[in-house]
Amino acid sequence: YTSTPFFAIPTALTHQTYYRIDSITWFNLDLLLQQLNTGLKDYSPSSIKFGIIKSYRWITVILENIKRNITNSISVVIDPIIKSTTSFPFHTVKPDILSIGYDKNKYDIILTPNVDEAKILGEDENFEIAASKLSTKFKVIVKGIRKNEYEITDFLFIDGKKQKEVSKRYLKEVRIRGRGCIFASLLACYLSRDYDIYMAMEKASIDTTEILRTYSLKHCI
Repeated sequence: YTSTPFFAIPTALTHQTYYRIDSITWFNLDLLLQQLNTGLKDYSPSSIKFGIIKSYRWITVILENIKRNITNSISVVIDPIIKSTTSFPFHTVKPDILSIGYDKNKYDIILTPNVDEAKILGEDENFEIAASKLSTKFKVIVKGIRKNEYEITDFLFIDGKKQKEVSKRYLKEVRIRGRGCIFASLLACYLSRDYDIYMAMEKASIDTTEILRTYSLKHCI
């Protein structure tokens, strides 16, 4: 995955251990743009992944800034982390994710919420209805739905309809933070290598499980 050049921009400093997050110090928008403009002097990204960010309205500003600096089209993966696995709330009110404005000729945006995040963002207790609503503006992959004791499934929604699902073995013995972040990062990597959304989703889903399985074998967690 690392054969493609990349750069990362921190959006916050979390005061945490493996078991808890006590607080967070957000970086302001001007600092994020300063970091971004430095990176854009040497790189022309074909994909971007957003994790935690103070305001989703900032994404509109960031995308407009990128548009002024590079000419190629870009896949944008947004992992809408509302609450950490340890229950720390990154947002105390529902993020206004539908407020994100973008040029559809320039950007292809993919949201990767878990089932609870999809319900909150799409304002419906049925995750499929919620994801369908969100997918009228963005592509949406709802990740990690437990189908049974042995299997979890990721679902892709486009233009209000479920288009694809990928199932894999549920690794209940693996207790690790950041499953969703791993998936979203892999998805961005595959999109940057010109895989379409269907194949990028499938490869990211399968590889996330393999990474977690390999890690659990090495570290006996």
